Amino acid sequence: MRKFRGKRKDNGEWVYGSYYTRRYDPDRPEDIIIDTDGVMFIVIPETVGQSTGKTERWRQDRLVWEGDIVKFRFEYGFIGNLQQKTVRAVVVYNTNTAQYEVGGHSLEDALDKGGKVIGDIHSNPELLETDPETQ
Repeated sequence: MRKFRGKRKDNGEWVYGSYYTRRYDPDRPEDIIIDTDGVMFIVIPETVGQSTGKTERWRQDRLVWEGDIVKFRFEYGFIGNLQQKTVRAVVVYNTNTAQYEVGGHSLEDALDKGGKVIGDIHSNPELLETDPETQ
């Protein structure tokens, strides 16, 4: 079963589990996450993200989710003139390539290059506004 997370509508805390949309009232659907104990929580739809199934290389117990902000370094240029750049970007699913990406790079590559989750777009949007080279 696929794992999802979302922020609870009543208190803003993250909940994890199965996700579906409940439609008791067709004009007001509710986004629901059911945790492993079977408890249902109404969540804020914009915060719902799926687990990528990937973990940070240095911390194998921490899953990476859609909406996480990953900081990583990559090289660009050509042989003899390679340069490095630090990037902070949000994990998204690209339907054209059928893979998770971060900043236009595959999530797998970013994690292989030491990428670390430093927050998420819903709790820490300010992380995308500062210069990644300075922090």
